[in-house]
Amino acid sequence: MIPVIDLAPYLEKRPGAREAAAAELGRALQDIGFFVIVNHGIPSSLIDATFAEARRFHAQPMDAKLALRMNEHNNGYMMLGRYAVWTSDVNANDKPDLNEAFFVKRERPPDDPLVRPGLVAQPGVTAPRPPHCRTDRAPDRRCCRVEPVL
Repeated sequence: MIPVIDLAPYLEKRPGAREAAAAELGRALQDIGFFVIVNHGIPSSLIDATFAEARRFHAQPMDAKLALRMNEHNNGYMMLGRYAVWTSDVNANDKPDLNEAFFVKRERPPDDPLVRPGLVAQPGVTAPRPPHCRTDRAPDRRCCRVEPVL
């Protein structure tokens, strides 16, 4: 059964809700490997718009996507056949996965505790920005709108 984690108690600032949600998340990741989050407060319209942008990005010609190829920090476009899980105890994987993805990470300031030597989150290391990327939001709430490259 897929674990369902309800964030409503945490968002309502109920006592102990943070710890309970963290424990549920830990169990889901250790025992199953994935989960569903409900009552997270993200508007459906934003979720729908995000999926629409992903469909639009992946519908572009390959050369447009490759212009944003994944860099050494795993930011950017990963083409089909570039990834395989070799650590499975269930299956001897001998072929790469047939999926593609566009990876982005939250930008962090240099004083963020996660920006330390040895971690992937490094200041100023972000995904390559598509030609029509929007940055009209506050620096901590950036939004990247990928436009087709003609």
